[in-house]
Amino acid sequence: FSYTTNGGVSWATYMQINTSVSGHYSQGVDICVGPTGQINVVWACPTSSSPFTEDFAGFASSTNGGTSWNVLNNAYDMNGIR
Repeated sequence: FSYTTNGGVSWATYMQINTSVSGHYSQGVDICVGPTGQINVVWACPTSSSPFTEDFAGFASSTNGGTSWNVLNNAYDMNGIR
């Protein structure tokens, strides 16, 4: 995660939000800003071996502009999203 406050002229230092769970990797992300300004992100966690099915989704939120994050690596279980 990184952000800019000057229209993209410069960016904050890159910060990794989550650490992948063993046997999985993190893929894709959707980002939205909630009504009170919190930043929410969600990503898929496929298995790292064939058939690479998405096993669960991760979720994180920040209430301080992305300085720190509350992370749920396994927010909910699923069996693929494609």
